[in-house]
Amino acid sequence: MIELNVAQTEVVEHYRSPLKAPNVEHELPLAPAKAMRNWARDRLRAVGNNGVARFIIMDASVKAEALVKKKGLKAAFTKDQAARYDARLEAKLEVENTGGLAKGFATATATRQRTIPEGISLNDRDDALYHFVELAAKDFDQVMATNIDRHLSAFKMGR
Repeated sequence: MIELNVAQTEVVEHYRSPLKAPNVEHELPLAPAKAMRNWARDRLRAVGNNGVARFIIMDASVKAEALVKKKGLKAAFTKDQAARYDARLEAKLEVENTGGLAKGFATATATRQRTIPEGISLNDRDDALYHFVELAAKDFDQVMATNIDRHLSAFKMGR
């Protein structure tokens, strides 16, 4: 839990999925934007009397790329990777007190890649992609927590 000396926290989504290839985040069992909203809800706590902490989602994309598969006799005896998924989670936490006299911010970006083999069932693919987004969110958590400690320590309670 990250306790901030502000009266409220807000989540703002600047990222808008294009809802078309190569982006696939809208098709995933756990959308990165939802994972990031959950992060803000679960990790940020307003414990002050004034001010606001604004968690701004800048990027929550996952792009898919079909990979080239072997052909011919060799293909019959090998299992290739069918697709590569690239996730990017980026956000900014802005903190300011009432009147904007004291301000600060921290940013974090986490990227992760995953390939999925050909012939995998839809359930197994969904499980793998859910876990993939969870791991990207954990990466994001580590980077953001470090950057909050580094750049927003004046706004943290119980330092």
